[in-house]
Amino acid sequence: MKGSNNIAGVVVMHIVLAFFLLIGVACLFAPRTVQRIALRQRGYVFGFRNPLTDWMKTEGYVVYLRAMGLIFLIFVMVVEMAVAGFFPNS
Repeated sequence: MKGSNNIAGVVVMHIVLAFFLLIGVACLFAPRTVQRIALRQRGYVFGFRNPLTDWMKTEGYVVYLRAMGLIFLIFVMVVEMAVAGFFPNS
């Protein structure tokens, strides 16, 4: 039974990493599409106007999305390298 828990953990980890990879690729290579989707949400959160809506319309938000995409991709790469044993144990 101990091995099955380990396999389940690895599967869950790879599902989460696949999610981060998808978000990272979308933000890095299609930031305008992500921006359009974010702005389509009508700018309200729990009935209150979202104060970030004005910023989300700027070019700075597109740069932010690209930076976050790069950070997500680096995160996925480092975690996968750690899982594969690329980093030596101390």
